[in-house]
Amino acid sequence: MSNTQEKRLIIKTFFLLAIIIGLPGYSLAVIPESEGGHHKQIRWQYSPSWEIEAEILDMVHSLDGKHLFFLTGNKQIQIFTSKGKLVGVMPVDAGVTHIDISPVGDKLYLFNNKKKSFTAASSSPIFSAHTARSCRRYWTK
Repeated sequence: MSNTQEKRLIIKTFFLLAIIIGLPGYSLAVIPESEGGHHKQIRWQYSPSWEIEAEILDMVHSLDGKHLFFLTGNKQIQIFTSKGKLVGVMPVDAGVTHIDISPVGDKLYLFNNKKKSFTAASSSPIFSAHTARSCRRYWTK
């Protein structure tokens, strides 16, 4: 038995024991063969996909991996969570053809080939906080 075959056998045995015993902290997702594959020394797996209702021109993701920014053909950047939930839409000029994200992740860079220009746009989430009740608690004593 070759070294590679021994490693595969050990890994398969470990995962089989993890399933049987139910080791805490280990979870296994069963992925159908159609959702992944391999060729020579490369193995891949597809994540769930979702539909975007416009032509996708470009895409970047936040550095923390929580958000995806899609530049679409209808002059918008659609912002999704990593789970596929649309959380916002940002309008852009018609000539914007590419986007990028700053190294810190606080700005989106918009490249406009028609105007031969570059724009840095800041975006941040909007949070709703209900403070009326909490303020009343401190002011009514």
